[in-house]
Amino acid sequence: MWTCTECRLSVMFSAADPELDERGFFFICKGCGHRNPLRRVGPTERGEDDPLCLAQVVDA
Repeated sequence: MWTCTECRLSVMFSAADPELDERGFFFICKGCGHRNPLRRVGPTERGEDDPLCLAQVVDA
C-alpha cells in the first residue's frame, strides 16, 4: 500500500498504477492528486523478464 505524503491517504497498489516521466517513477494520489515519488529498488539487471520493484520515497 502506498501512502500519500500530502494528505496521508492510504492507496492500494492496485488503485494507483506507478508512472514514469522525465523526473522518475511516481504515483498520483487518488484523493488529492499529489505526485508521490517512487524509486526503483531492484533488481538491478535490465532484462525484459525482470520484475520492477519500486519503493516509496520518504523524506527523513
